[in-house]
Amino acid sequence: MNIARLMQEAAANAVAWDLNKLAFNGGDINFAIGATYYSAGFSGIRFKPDGTLVLGPETSSFDDLSTPWDLGTSSLNSGVGRSNATDIYVKADGSVYFAIDRIFNRLAQYSLSPAWDFENGTETVVNDIDVSSVTLYPLGVEFKSDGTKFYIGDLSQIHEYSMSSAWDISTATFVQSFSYTQGASSYHGNMRFKSDGTAFFVAYRNEVHKYTLSSAWDISTSSYDSTFTPPASFYPEGDATPSIDLKPDGTELFLAYGSTGTIDTGLFLGRIFKVELGTPWDLSTASYTVPSSDFINFSFTEAMGLFFKPDGTKLYVVRNSTSSISIVAEYAMSLAWDITTATFTASSNVAAARGLYISPDGTNLYFTRNSNDSVYQYSMSSAWDISSLSLVRTSSVSSQTTTPTDISFKPDGTKMYLVDTALERVFEYDLSTPWDISTKTFVQFAALPMGSFNYVYAMYMREDGGAMYFFDAEFGDLRTNLVELKLSTNWDVSTIQEDFNVELPVVTAARGLSFKSDGKKMYVLSVPYTRIISYDL
Repeated sequence: MNIARLMQEAAANAVAWDLNKLAFNGGDINFAIGATYYSAGFSGIRFKPDGTLVLGPETSSFDDLSTPWDLGTSSLNSGVGRSNATDIYVKADGSVYFAIDRIFNRLAQYSLSPAWDFENGTETVVNDIDVSSVTLYPLGVEFKSDGTKFYIGDLSQIHEYSMSSAWDISTATFVQSFSYTQGASSYHGNMRFKSDGTAFFVAYRNEVHKYTLSSAWDISTSSYDSTFTPPASFYPEGDATPSIDLKPDGTELFLAYGSTGTIDTGLFLGRIFKVELGTPWDLSTASYTVPSSDFINFSFTEAMGLFFKPDGTKLYVVRNSTSSISIVAEYAMSLAWDITTATFTASSNVAAARGLYISPDGTNLYFTRNSNDSVYQYSMSSAWDISSLSLVRTSSVSSQTTTPTDISFKPDGTKMYLVDTALERVFEYDLSTPWDISTKTFVQFAALPMGSFNYVYAMYMREDGGAMYFFDAEFGDLRTNLVELKLSTNWDVSTIQEDFNVELPVVTAARGLSFKSDGKKMYVLSVPYTRIISYDL
């Protein structure tokens, strides 16, 4: 099979500017599936046994999978939240579930009707027991399949309980504890048992350890077996303990990571990755595929703007450094429009920035600053060389906007456009002297006919002025929609009408948006794990 030829044919068949053809080609491995996971300290994710649902420990959000075990088919939903929960176990029939609380050191038992309905079902607390006499930092919970035993994991040990009445934690009696022998104490996370009780797996820093039990379900017979070490690309921010779960047949291992950084609302986001086990339950046969052709990661957080040179040989990212200073970083691409070939070339400090736009000749750079409702204009004495930046002027837009977050221009420099997150409006200005913001005159604004989320970030104006593109985010950036607005009269925002609205796969908190000049690729800047993700159209 000639892969290069197939790729060329796929590119040739791409449909310019057609969002119906939007595709992320990284497959269903190694990407974010929403923000089910809120905290860097969370412990457990839990899949429904048939692979059609994945829960976070607090279950206030969860992902439905339209194709079982296929993360690429996920859709985020909301349910009832339980604060402080770090892991959850659901009985196979979905009628009962258990949540462990690491703050108050308690295990709670709930009934759920209808079964598995975490969105609209009725949840009732049935039992609640104190486990503080055994552990003061419970992170994981597991049950024997017949409901006669349960296990609680903490930072350094796993603890076994028996129940005289199956699935009734009020009849529980502590049996014994086992101290993990692999790795240092105080860094372990949640654990999962093999379905027959002859092995269990525990998260440890950026590793997964397997222990075997010579007597099924008896943790006193545990011994260390093997380790799987995920690639650094799973967690580019550094050392971390993932949450883990396994497919019931032992052929797939899932790892979820929380974020060390927050977004504007203070919430933490997370990502989940899938690893194939060639031999069920055998960590030595682990394999995974990183879709490097579709995204690149950066070492910094809180990026706020993205721009590409029109020929695709350079890209620019603006990120926060302090509350008053941002850094504009320049990257060169050895292959035009291929973000995986990007290498850092230069950077410059600027005032705290939101959004980014560079004039077609590469000599003028613009961004907004929402702390003082102003537009900033910089010049580059050497075209497209960010190290040659110098401030030219600023211009207030406080009479119109309150929180400007992105900026765009007509290619001839005679019009300027701003988007306001709080007001949910786009503003149009005329410039009597092209590219000189001091000569701007406010023309009009248009309310954005967005979707159900109404939290606007990023803007891209098509070069012919016939369409605008925005991100429409749910509060907390749990989901991001891409919205296309057509202009019946080019460049006239009073003529906008919504044409297309789609939830983006892979993206959580989006802060920058750009397109290839021919409209056959789209690029999204996503935080807090600052990365650029590419999509084919």
